[in-house]
Amino acid sequence: MALSLSTPTYRCKPIRSIPALARALRLDVPVLIETADAANGNYRVVPPGPGSTRQTFDALGLLKEIHRRIKLSFFDNVQFPA
Repeated sequence: MALSLSTPTYRCKPIRSIPALARALRLDVPVLIETADAANGNYRVVPPGPGSTRQTFDALGLLKEIHRRIKLSFFDNVQFPA
């Protein structure tokens, strides 16, 4: 008995370079690189909810906008098996 596993599919063109990523995110290459270099300082700690001990973080400023664009441009275009 063989087990058949379906995998997610992404039908858009792959991103193979920093300039291609910048174009897909509608950013200038220097802005993307500067944001990546400063990313560790662009998060804030989110207080845990009642009864939780999990520490979570939230992106700030342009990094948060880049995260939103990544979700819209890439993750929302992934088709997952039913």
